[in-house]
Amino acid sequence: QTASQLASEGVKYAVVTLKDSTGTVAYASQVPAAAGGISASPIDAAAAAKALSDAGITPVACLWGYQDPIAARTDRTMAVSYGAEEGVLWLDNAADAGGNPWLNPYSEAANQYLEDLALEAVSMGYEQVVFCGFHFPLVNSLSSASFGETGGKGQAQILSENIQRLEQALAAKDAECWFQYSAAAVLGEDLRPAGVAVSGLGMERLVVQLPADTADPAATLAACAQAVPDTQLVYRVSAAPDEALRQAADQAGYLGAVIG
Repeated sequence: QTASQLASEGVKYAVVTLKDSTGTVAYASQVPAAAGGISASPIDAAAAAKALSDAGITPVACLWGYQDPIAARTDRTMAVSYGAEEGVLWLDNAADAGGNPWLNPYSEAANQYLEDLALEAVSMGYEQVVFCGFHFPLVNSLSSASFGETGGKGQAQILSENIQRLEQALAAKDAECWFQYSAAAVLGEDLRPAGVAVSGLGMERLVVQLPADTADPAATLAACAQAVPDTQLVYRVSAAPDEALRQAADQAGYLGAVIG
């Protein structure tokens, strides 16, 4: 019923979150590393994809990347460590203030986990995958965080390599791979996600997230498009954009909007 209703409203794509920012996996994943995070009430993700496809809507899976406290706690070898204290998890805030651990972008096991989930989503009928939380922790300082062996690669380089890895893995299955970042990160106004402007990471497809308090959303979208001229773009807003913003986004080269 939901798929039919969306189709009647002209929706062409529907994003289904299969792993959220808490690390919870919404369906009964067969990926071993996901075992600790499967929801107590799992959905039938394959049935959801089929219902959308049958209604003429392209199903898109959303997976949160390194922002995953469940997997980080389940397998500490995949997590960012605290200083030189082996086995001690780095947290993005004080423990008594709700601080959480993160997956380590330099960890092969962590990256394999994300790739396995993405490929599993494709096997269930999702034609595209969008990654959120695919960045370093959004804190002002990582001085106490230890990422283990980095091979001399900085934040931007390892994220760029990991992006290319996922793009290639999904392309081999005829699926598209997207990455979502804030407009501020794309423009270099917020360097925390990658240490540099996200526009330099080289992704093929980008979801630009607009905050609700953006003073001039049309100008912001245009600036982001100019920053990544060779990248396919969509933008994300919390509520349906008005006609003026739709037209401005079209003129800037955006393929459409993700709402919600």
